[in-house]
Amino acid sequence: MTVWTPSMITAGTVDVIAVQWGPGAKSGDTFVPIISGSLVDHSIQVEGNFGVGTSVTLQGSNDAVSGTTGNYHSLTDPYGNTIAIQSASIKQSTEVTSWIKPAITSGDGSESLTITVSLRRTYK
Repeated sequence: MTVWTPSMITAGTVDVIAVQWGPGAKSGDTFVPIISGSLVDHSIQVEGNFGVGTSVTLQGSNDAVSGTTGNYHSLTDPYGNTIAIQSASIKQSTEVTSWIKPAITSGDGSESLTITVSLRRTYK
């Protein structure tokens, strides 16, 4: 099982950042979250090979004090549905949380995924 630290894949942009976990993420892996309190308009994109029963969600926490603490809960789309990605796609999330990370909530271990989250910065 791998612990995935996010990599920033956009730099120097005016208002959008994107971070990525993978490639090669699979069921049972751990994803290090990012601080996201000042980042809004989240979307999650998942690409790669999905195993049988693979489902990916975006999770958030407001009570974490570091990347290894806190209670994480699945975020929802604009219609109030829990995000559960089961094939290559992009989904928008609506909640703004202090911390954010992906999670592979089910799968058979044969998946090999790249998970990218895009977030928009807010300005004062």
